[in-house]
Amino acid sequence: MTNPTKVRRPGLRTLLLSAAGLAMVPMAQSALAQPALTQPALAKATHETLSVQADRTLARTTHLSSLTIAPGAKLSAPEGKSLTLTVDGVERNLAPGTYTGAVVLTVTPQMPFRFMDLPPEMFRAAVVIDDDHYIADKSVAAAVLGGKVGDTSANDLVIRSEGENFNGVWVGGHSNYTLNAPRITLIGNGGNDFSGFGAGITVTDDATLTLHDAQLDSWGAIRPAIFVNKQGKLKVFDSRITVRNGTLPDDYVFDFALGKMKKVPWQLGLSGNVRATVIVDSGEVYYKRSTIRSEGWGALSIDAPKHVRMLVEDCLIETSDSGYGVFSIGDSITTVRNSHFDVADMALIMAANGSAHITDGTTVDSKRFGVMMFTYPRAGTLLIDGKTVMNTASTGIQAKGTGGKIVIDDARIIPANGILIQAMIDDNDRQPGVPRAGYAYGNKTPADPDLEVSLRNTELTGDVVNSRTSQGNLFLTLENATLEGRVSNAEQSPRTGAKPNEANFRLIGDVANAFGPRKGTFGTYLTLDLGSTWIVTAPSYLDKLTILPGAKLVGKDGTPVTISVDGAQMNPAKPGSYVGAIVVAPA
Repeated sequence: MTNPTKVRRPGLRTLLLSAAGLAMVPMAQSALAQPALTQPALAKATHETLSVQADRTLARTTHLSSLTIAPGAKLSAPEGKSLTLTVDGVERNLAPGTYTGAVVLTVTPQMPFRFMDLPPEMFRAAVVIDDDHYIADKSVAAAVLGGKVGDTSANDLVIRSEGENFNGVWVGGHSNYTLNAPRITLIGNGGNDFSGFGAGITVTDDATLTLHDAQLDSWGAIRPAIFVNKQGKLKVFDSRITVRNGTLPDDYVFDFALGKMKKVPWQLGLSGNVRATVIVDSGEVYYKRSTIRSEGWGALSIDAPKHVRMLVEDCLIETSDSGYGVFSIGDSITTVRNSHFDVADMALIMAANGSAHITDGTTVDSKRFGVMMFTYPRAGTLLIDGKTVMNTASTGIQAKGTGGKIVIDDARIIPANGILIQAMIDDNDRQPGVPRAGYAYGNKTPADPDLEVSLRNTELTGDVVNSRTSQGNLFLTLENATLEGRVSNAEQSPRTGAKPNEANFRLIGDVANAFGPRKGTFGTYLTLDLGSTWIVTAPSYLDKLTILPGAKLVGKDGTPVTISVDGAQMNPAKPGSYVGAIVVAPA
């Protein structure tokens, strides 16, 4: 193939960059003037012991050398208060047993937060920052193993939680706070990752938090390392974030409802029960020179958004056993620059108008797909440019039961299965008995069903397929680009013949295509613009073909092709526009 002349069309790129970056001017990493800092209160040396044989209320913070809670007994704080157990500086579940060492029972005011119409959750945190002040009476200082805490920054914090639903650092109000070199370890499940109940770091209200050299580790279901909601802003520099799956209760029954979902829906073709980071509401986040890893579910997640913007630069994004790199949904735009994805299932999921921009030399290595777009009413805009290279073991981009816009400009997608882009029926929709959850998993007719694809300033090898002719059109335009492969209608079917279920969730998206004329009321429309070449490798079935002056239509190695329209032969060397049952094939 010849190398096409590079022609820039900056309109869409500029639009996405400005939308993603308008309110996302990152804070430069610099030496910050530090206020006076204080060492957290350490456990007091004591020989006091406490044995709880029946239900008991503890009115004030108590230091012990030994605590015993008998089976069936319960130790609690007064109404309106919370009680936290730490042993040698490690937060623990307040459960029956005997605890020895530096035992502290900390009584703090309750910090209620209600997510949607669910019962309020009572937050507890090792460090609470509100309106540029360290709130001592709300903080469980005994859970801070080391470091210094001030009103506007903290240095070298060490926090370890081995209990459930305990937060590390909570930053709210109008705070502008900095954490330098925190080390936060969480072991145990969270309560609700849509509210950040149990997260390592929470940023809420309109607070701004900056992290430098953070190491955040979590082992637990729905126990994210980072959570941002409301108008919170987070900036992360030179940090490492790692989360691993936990064990859900034996009696947990999967629920699609927000706030009750404790593992990823298998219908997405994924498994796992923890997301490394969760951004909701109108949060803004910026990651720079950092590593974000998740064992399952996902690494960088956006959910239940009102207006979310995420910018990722010079980062490594990994999922090991299963999971996606980025999830963009609703009014959210994610921009990824000069980063690397090493993912088990897919680099990106886009849903319900969520948009994404992958650029500036970003590379993707995926053991399955590159991008999956799904859901009613449509996906948003996907822009892949700036010499991005995406290597996938299966299809490069799948658009499932949805419309949207895809632009690939000066970038490469290299799918091992030979399918660059497929507009397809959601293969979950046809499975009987699969739970539905409104727009996200319903088999609805999209309000805007058409998928628009533009290939610009690039050379690509692989097929572009429309197997959802019962739902929407596929419009493909080549602009100063070369495509070697099919562009065609098709009928899809499970490649293995087996129906996907939770046990074999990776059958989701694994389809075979029978190429032929459309079976539905929609079709496939191809336009070859000036300077473009379509190298036809196998019979392709279209509904409209437009060849503009200067475009080329050839077979491999420049051999001839044939065009038939409703059975009549046409001249493939002549520019023009054809409508009907079109077959383009090597001669």
